Amino acid sequence: GPDEARPHKHWFFLGGSLVMWTGWQLASWGGIFAGELIPREWSLEFSATLALIAVLIPLLFDRAAVCAALAAGGVALIAAKWPLNVGLLAAIAAGVVVGLAVARFARPNGKEAAR
Repeated sequence: GPDEARPHKHWFFLGGSLVMWTGWQLASWGGIFAGELIPREWSLEFSATLALIAVLIPLLFDRAAVCAALAAGGVALIAAKWPLNVGLLAAIAAGVVVGLAVARFARPNGKEAAR
């Protein structure tokens, strides 16, 4: 079979994995130690939010995903001051419920299902 043609492929995967692991470790340790050198006045906490938004945007491919993201974002803003970060859980729940409801009750062309 095709596996016998490359008997040492496991070394290739090990090498690639070690390179990625090393890069991850260096970046993590750099963030841990160099992060303290950045003045708090720069307010770079927002950069984590921007990174998450950049990851989220490609996932907004249909109406259900957009509605779920909007619902979760709205609830997160409203519930931001709730104790014990319960607002985050409420935002996740709202996003899931709205996304599933829109996916279940909306037709692909955007018209509501008649039931």
